[in-house]
Amino acid sequence: MNGTLFQEPISALIEQKLYEAKMWAERLPEESLTSDKLAEELTKIAHFQFDVAKLKPDERKGKRRTEKRKISDYGRDVTIDVDIIDVIIPFDGYPKSFQIAPSHCNVIDIPAMITHENGLRISLPDDQNLDRAVNFFIERVSGNLSTLEKELQNVGPQCCKALSPQFINGFSAFANGKKETRPGAFQSNDVGHFCRQLSRCKPD
Repeated sequence: MNGTLFQEPISALIEQKLYEAKMWAERLPEESLTSDKLAEELTKIAHFQFDVAKLKPDERKGKRRTEKRKISDYGRDVTIDVDIIDVIIPFDGYPKSFQIAPSHCNVIDIPAMITHENGLRISLPDDQNLDRAVNFFIERVSGNLSTLEKELQNVGPQCCKALSPQFINGFSAFANGKKETRPGAFQSNDVGHFCRQLSRCKPD
């Protein structure tokens, strides 16, 4: 990734996960609706793991370089040498975290690039504002990552909630089919069993 951070809305990620969960649910055999392992199957389907990145600001490093820039000097274009500091801030977790924008997201004006060593690299002028700019960048990025982590914790429960109507409809059709094809095969306690299994869908 090279450029502006947090450009993909979290809603797109959630919609994709819900779609995938529903597709997996549709592949379950009908017999699973009355199985003792239904809750386990639901939990697997709804499980969502995303290791949100965490910056390690204490381990940041900077490297000075010089680049040429054009400026206007009384109407004339002049090329000057400007000292730049490339700051690399290490992080743990998924690099994709820096692409996903939580619902409440700080705007990050400084372009950034992810290095091969799990670092976030930014380039800033080497002047009296350098430390303040770096600290402000870290604060706002960390704030977005913290919000993202909290919001992604709700994805699993949202999947369970979204799957409930689908399983209830499937269970009703399955139950009716059992009564029509095999009178007496469908027991009333199947309803309670199904509801208990559905309520036990509690992904991490």
